[in-house]
Amino acid sequence: MKPIDKAFRKSGFEYNRVYRDGPWCIYRQTKPGTQIERFEVVRLKVLPAETHWQTGKQMEERESYPSAEEWGLRGWTCLNLEAAHRRLGWQSGKASGKKVTGGNQNAS
Repeated sequence: MKPIDKAFRKSGFEYNRVYRDGPWCIYRQTKPGTQIERFEVVRLKVLPAETHWQTGKQMEERESYPSAEEWGLRGWTCLNLEAAHRRLGWQSGKASGKKVTGGNQNAS
């Protein structure tokens, strides 16, 4: 399986992972040339290997960021890192059925 990148650009924003624990990540979102800085809490999904319907290109199994339609279900935007860690604790605890304390602070 191809893991999601630690850093990437999308829709004029730059994303850099600051935390990861299994499928749960926090990415720092910035917009070059501005002071915009937000943090996104996401639960990655795994997309199956497939052939792209338009190009015919083979795509391996891979991790993926939530889609816009999944925002609020698998992804949340927070205004600061502290709020992102709180959101992560709530969401990952709900998903596992247990209370989350601490976690892996390693962004790898």
